[in-house]
Amino acid sequence: MLDEPTTALDVTTQIEVLKAFKSVIKQEGAAAIYVTHDLSVVAQIADHIVVLYAGEIQEFGTAEQVVSNPGHDYTRRLMHAVRPPPGAGQGDEASGEHHRESPALEVKDILAG
Repeated sequence: MLDEPTTALDVTTQIEVLKAFKSVIKQEGAAAIYVTHDLSVVAQIADHIVVLYAGEIQEFGTAEQVVSNPGHDYTRRLMHAVRPPPGAGQGDEASGEHHRESPALEVKDILAG
């Protein structure tokens, strides 16, 4: 049972940890239950997905089925929360213009040490 094992890790470390989990699981011929709220991780590591809401199963299927074609409204809302809406970040392709949001924080002229 892996309960949120990569939550506090940076993306690079998270990828390495996920690779290690997958390797050990495959090598040992084992199964693992991976509990997380991070759907991007689920899509990378899971063979099957069970979606729970209020302790009850809402949906079960292969990772590909659940991610690409969620059948339950709650699952669709979860997927919508992590997928950008169609056309997001593309800007006006005809003019080559891309719209960007302002950064939340900008740091300049800082020296380390």
